Amino acid sequence: MRMRPSLPLLLVALVAAPAACSKDEKKAESKTEAKEDKSAKKGAKDEDEDGAKKPKKKSKKAADDDGDQADDKGAKPDEAKPAKKDDAEDDPSAVPGARSKAPTKAELDAAPDLAVDGAKELGCETRMVREWFQIACRGSGAKAPTFVEVTKGKTKDTLVATIPGSSMSVKTPYEPGVELEATFYWGDQSKKLVMAKWPLKKKRPDPIGALSDSPEKGLSPEKAAGKAFCACKVATGGLKCDADFDGGSVDCFRTYWADCSKLVQCTNGEPGIWPTCLPGFVNATVGGACAKDCAKDPKCPKGTSCQDAPTGKKACL
Repeated sequence: MRMRPSLPLLLVALVAAPAACSKDEKKAESKTEAKEDKSAKKGAKDEDEDGAKKPKKKSKKAADDDGDQADDKGAKPDEAKPAKKDDAEDDPSAVPGARSKAPTKAELDAAPDLAVDGAKELGCETRMVREWFQIACRGSGAKAPTFVEVTKGKTKDTLVATIPGSSMSVKTPYEPGVELEATFYWGDQSKKLVMAKWPLKKKRPDPIGALSDSPEKGLSPEKAAGKAFCACKVATGGLKCDADFDGGSVDCFRTYWADCSKLVQCTNGEPGIWPTCLPGFVNATVGGACAKDCAKDPKCPKGTSCQDAPTGKKACL
């Protein structure tokens, strides 16, 4: 026979069931909330770290607005950015000492003349390419150049040349801080070149120099040859010459003006280092000195006569 539960027991069971369910639900909710809270804290921490490492990117409009405000508060654009110099030679910010390759003849010929007081009157041209300055004087006959020497400011980059009876020139770096002086000789006069002082961070002076009277006398071709011989002896380690510059050879100077060693050898009559004689003259002596060729015209200058020379030529000796 089947037993029915009593009414009181059923009531107790019905009341206990919801309570048990409520406890289980609360426990599950508590666990869920704990997980969500932990995730929220971790997200906040990551966001703080990202925010510190990566600043929030501004929009283009905001960046432009900030730039405009900075311009208004700071210096004006013209003051903030110095104007670009078109002429590098006149750039006051140029730093002396930078050395480019020496300009070619074509570069110098294409450059405009610079102002050097007294230069044009003496047949001299003055040019400048980059930091290189050149003065070249030409002439013939009574106005033929005989010699040039740099007396102040000469460096290893300075190029000095005299082609006797034709031209004389100086090519050298000219820049802020350089002090340059040179003496130019003709047969009847001499002139001193003094370059203007160029202060640092200033524009190039105008005029850049002047050719004026020198206390030195002019030099005849013979004296000029002696002066060149003396200078080359000193440059090649020899003793100084006498103050009168005697003993030079015009023919050797004309032939070897660009080679000091050979100029000294030629002047001293070393074998094989003979000068090139002018038309109508021949190498007549053992040392190769030039004398008038009298093979066709026996007429000789006063004090000489037409003779058989040691070189096998007929010459006025």
